[in-house]
Amino acid sequence: MKKISQILTVVLFLAVIGGLAVAFWVIPDKAFSENENRVLSDFPAISLDKVMEGELSEDFNTYFTDQFPLRDTWLTLGSLTHLALGQGEANGVLIGKNGQLAVRKFDSYISLTERAEDTDYYSEAHLRRAADALGALTDKVDIPVTVLPAPRTLDVAISAFDYPAKLSDALNANLHSHLAEAGVDNLDLLPVFRGMYESGEYVYFRTDHHWTTLGAYTAYEAIMTEWGMADEILPYEAFERHEVTNFYGTTWSRAGLSYVGPDTLTYVTMADDNQYVVRDDQGTMIMTGFVDQSYFEKKDKYGAFMSGTHRLLTVTYEGDDTTERPRLLIARDSFASSLAPFLAQHFDLVMVDLSGGMTDLSQYAETYECDRILVVYNMENFVTAGAITQIQ
Repeated sequence: MKKISQILTVVLFLAVIGGLAVAFWVIPDKAFSENENRVLSDFPAISLDKVMEGELSEDFNTYFTDQFPLRDTWLTLGSLTHLALGQGEANGVLIGKNGQLAVRKFDSYISLTERAEDTDYYSEAHLRRAADALGALTDKVDIPVTVLPAPRTLDVAISAFDYPAKLSDALNANLHSHLAEAGVDNLDLLPVFRGMYESGEYVYFRTDHHWTTLGAYTAYEAIMTEWGMADEILPYEAFERHEVTNFYGTTWSRAGLSYVGPDTLTYVTMADDNQYVVRDDQGTMIMTGFVDQSYFEKKDKYGAFMSGTHRLLTVTYEGDDTTERPRLLIARDSFASSLAPFLAQHFDLVMVDLSGGMTDLSQYAETYECDRILVVYNMENFVTAGAITQIQ
């Protein structure tokens, strides 16, 4: 009986391995993962140089990982296993109360060239380099510079997790301290967002790392107040609000927890949105208004704001009112996309994507004759991205 059991185990094992091997060759490769919102690796190009340098095995490992049969199902099973073991997280994502998800682990810069992978460690030296670069920019240009480090979901929704708040608080306090020491005007919105979240206000998504439209509006209020323009703030009720259901964000994709329910994405419009023209760096019109509704048919629904990622965008008001408007340069990541509809009510915008290497802010400010510079960059990017230290 024992021998039969052993034979059946071997046969089952070989059947599974054989089935997966056949599936690898039968199932066509996928170019893009809608669930993870990223391009997947294709079959590696084989060359003698890659073999000699040991790169080919790494390429094949990435390819097999990306194209593994039933990849999404295996990711979900792996995540559920982590939960069953009582770990409280999956793939570096914490699972909190009411289905709240938040990224805990990331790849942190520890020097100009080295990164600590899959950790919640951050480098004081890297934060200081970022602050010093922004301080040098402030000294270099003759227009005001303001920096808004958008808090991470983990920092805002800390009450939903069994995670020490002192780690989030230390990161936030250290960054703002370094910015202040470097002479940079900066906005610390963590206390505001955390208070709103704990009172039940929907300021950050549950399944995505971005702030919601209400969160973006809260940032708009703080920015306008900081600039002495509080009396010009438009009330939230002045905007028409529209809801898009069934939104699953980037954090949900990373966690692989299919049982966690979707978010609702809200966007706002005004009656004259079609008089705001959005152009790329070649001057080609992308759209009018601030929302590309074609994204609502995709998984990446947040990309509807400003039509996804672009190296440079300009937003100009081209309606009947010919009053000259001040021009605002926004150096940003994707958090600024949902903020733009509010700030565009007062400024023509020039938006440059820091991750796209657009770091020569003094040159852009001069070229586009900007009156202010606003840096909107998520706290995680301050830790994980090198571009912020290269601003000039």
